[in-house]
Amino acid sequence: MARNETLMDSLLRLVGDARSVAAIGTASWFERPRGWARKLPSSAVDVVVLVCPERGALEMASRRIATWKKSRLVVVFENPVGAHNLISLLGGAEPGTQLGEATVEQLLSESGLRVTARRGFRGAVSSLATDTVNALSRLFAQLNHAAQDDYVLLEASVAAVTKPPQVRKFTPDLLSVVMRNHSLSRVTLLEQALFSLACQNWPSLEIVMVTQSRDRNARAVLEAVLEKYRALGNFHFKVVQQPSSQDIRARLANLGLSHAKGQYVSFLDDDDVIYPHHYERLVCALRASGAAWAFAPVRRAYFKTLESGELFCKTKDVFPRSEALDLARLMHDNYVTCHSYVIDRTRLGRFELGFEERLDKGEDYALLLRLLALFRPIAVGDGPSAEYRIRDDGTNTIIHDTEDAAARARLIQQWSAATELKDRLTADLQVLITKAEFVQETHRGLGEEDKPGHEALRYRLADFANRMLKRGLPFVHQGVKRTLNRRIPGK
Repeated sequence: MARNETLMDSLLRLVGDARSVAAIGTASWFERPRGWARKLPSSAVDVVVLVCPERGALEMASRRIATWKKSRLVVVFENPVGAHNLISLLGGAEPGTQLGEATVEQLLSESGLRVTARRGFRGAVSSLATDTVNALSRLFAQLNHAAQDDYVLLEASVAAVTKPPQVRKFTPDLLSVVMRNHSLSRVTLLEQALFSLACQNWPSLEIVMVTQSRDRNARAVLEAVLEKYRALGNFHFKVVQQPSSQDIRARLANLGLSHAKGQYVSFLDDDDVIYPHHYERLVCALRASGAAWAFAPVRRAYFKTLESGELFCKTKDVFPRSEALDLARLMHDNYVTCHSYVIDRTRLGRFELGFEERLDKGEDYALLLRLLALFRPIAVGDGPSAEYRIRDDGTNTIIHDTEDAAARARLIQQWSAATELKDRLTADLQVLITKAEFVQETHRGLGEEDKPGHEALRYRLADFANRMLKRGLPFVHQGVKRTLNRRIPGK
């Protein structure tokens, strides 16, 4: 390990003005301050610091500290799944024997200690080219958030009741559908969505309904509606209430995910519907493959609001490009709606499946981009099996022709702000792409370049190439660029 000033400073601040400190262990970055004991004393001290401990030392220290009641234990260790450690292993370094974070937490819990604080630090040095290190580090961190930390500091203290860290297990074959409800005024729309769920062919279904309604009767009202349609579909359900006057759609989705038990998960807004074979075809496609997610085409349905308040369907069409995976276009613009796909959570590893809660628009697209960067989906063709419903009264979150000019103006302003934030949050995504995928997108673009409305496609492809290759594989970027210049007419 290289000396890490930030880590050492943080450790000193954490210990603070403790009257008695014992520090056990050594590391190149660690300089034991004057007055700190070098061995674990027989009587209680305020703070014990363990630096890169072996298993036996951690077990002995944590058991003794658990009897001291008011002492704190600080464990600092090199993260075995940190990006730089993984890069070192790929470069031929011998595997170390350091403990992982899950093991440390488990051992602390078994001794009666509870982790009260965690801090992660970077600072490892690699001899590999900087661009390559940065690209691999981003990839590892996208797959496992903990990989961004080279060192981990855990603070623990005696707990009245300790529970061992829970390893989450999903119910095999169960499909959990997360639904968001913003107001009880939308129950009429919700009933149509629930009817479509009750008619599903897939037999193992769970509905997790998350509402932000502040009505004290909201849970009872929604449970009654769900019970009404369970008689048709025989699904399980759960209602979660998170009252809020703000738009917390991303938070609602994350709450739903935390309560969902199924191996498979999907999302359905309370104003959309799916056709009976939708989930069956997607789950079957996943089970027949090794993919982590699958999506199907979607049909758009346009509704007019009558004077009576009823909705009248004017027309339907197929959502453009939703029949197949178009990697370049999907990176540029979203055409995969949140209810068009199913995810197999057992195939995501440590990928953090969740929505960015700072976004109140485009949160589903931000998640989609993170998924797409690491996991290629299966596109299940054979016609649409879900319906994306668009109303003319301005109550959708999308910008659509509406007679309410003020509502349209508000949506445009909200989407502009949200899109800017989404672009900032996803700008550094490291995307896995094969040569075959790149060539396919290039050929597709060249085939469309002469068509009306595609004059700027060459520039979009160039931008696509840069985003995919410049950061991730800088050492082949120049070669690909020369190849493109030879292939694109006029170059």
